Amino acid sequence: MSKSVSGITKRNKRSIQEIKQARSEENNGDRGGGGNQKPPRQEPPSQRGSERATTFGLWFVGIVGLLFVFFLFSVVFAETTVTVYPQTADIEIDQIFTASNAEEPEGIPYSVVTAEDTLQLSATSTGSEYREAAAAGQVTIYNTYSNDEIRLVPNTRFQTEDGLIYRTREAVTVPGQSSQGNPGTAVATILADAIGGEYNTGQARLEIPGFDGTVYEGEVYGETAGISGGVAGDVPVIASSTQQALEEQAAKQLQERLASEVRADLPEGFVFYEDGQFFSAEITDSAETSSTTTTLTVTGRLEAVTFDGAQLSSRLATAYSADVPSDANVRIQDLEDFDFRFANRSEFNPGVDQSFEFSLSGDSVIVWQYDERALVRDLRGLQKDRLEEVLVNYDGIQEAGVVTRPFWKRTLPAEAAEIQVNTVIR
Repeated sequence: MSKSVSGITKRNKRSIQEIKQARSEENNGDRGGGGNQKPPRQEPPSQRGSERATTFGLWFVGIVGLLFVFFLFSVVFAETTVTVYPQTADIEIDQIFTASNAEEPEGIPYSVVTAEDTLQLSATSTGSEYREAAAAGQVTIYNTYSNDEIRLVPNTRFQTEDGLIYRTREAVTVPGQSSQGNPGTAVATILADAIGGEYNTGQARLEIPGFDGTVYEGEVYGETAGISGGVAGDVPVIASSTQQALEEQAAKQLQERLASEVRADLPEGFVFYEDGQFFSAEITDSAETSSTTTTLTVTGRLEAVTFDGAQLSSRLATAYSADVPSDANVRIQDLEDFDFRFANRSEFNPGVDQSFEFSLSGDSVIVWQYDERALVRDLRGLQKDRLEEVLVNYDGIQEAGVVTRPFWKRTLPAEAAEIQVNTVIR
């Protein structure tokens, strides 16, 4: 018999299966924050493999690109520079030396370079006068016959191809050929055999009639840049003060022009000094004149004493210091800036004399020389750390360094053209 109790509610009855299902739903709600969340999506294995392949491909392309950039850099920007520091020593001299072109062992070798040119200036004449004069000029005499000197007596005849005769005023001694086979030369003044303008001539070769039929024929001869001044008749004249000013102007222009020509034509490494220049000018009236003007023709001749810079440097360095051997290959920097003075300038004739004394003073740096081409040949394909093995063969080099680009290159190029050498004086 069942009883009913007032105020008490009976519990709902559930099966065991319903209880398990409810607990499972509660647990899932606690983990996901709600009962409506879906479980995580699972990607298929084929898609994950595709992503890994893409990542690997990007890394591969990046590495290959980087290697290409390095290769391009090493080829395009490749550079090898060798910096050489040669041996140096200070020098300060103020001494008297002897120069000689006669192969004297104690003399410093020198040579004489000659240049000639003419300049014409016109001026208004102040009148006219009758004149008679013989043409005159200078002749360079060559001895290509032998090593022995040849002496020409006064009044030695020189003849043009047209048969015009000129004579020397004084005796002339023509040196013999040098050991290198260069002809001996001497300069002399010649005068036309008769007065008149027909003896005025330009550049010409002059033979010596007295040598016809001898071994000297054609081997000893003369050359002139021009002979002028011959006249027989009325010529315009100008004021003496005007003529003097024109002559000085022309002489100055000619000397500067000839000095520039000598300097430009000197072989590389040769030097000459202002006090070693001997300039002469001859002024004559031109044959081409009018009733109101006259033309002055100025013929200038410059003879310059020149030195081979290598020979002069060696002699000066040896004289300055006993530590410099006589066969040392050295150069003195800025040698042309030293102060050069003739000891007996007024007594020296550059076309005749064979030696002279001179003083030279100045201070500079002695620089030992080295064979740059030979050094480059020795450096081809060399390991950078073996540089000292090459430098021991070069006495003129005190120190050297190598810079290669790109920096990781340890070997110098095999081609000489790819090695740049810079010489630094310090």
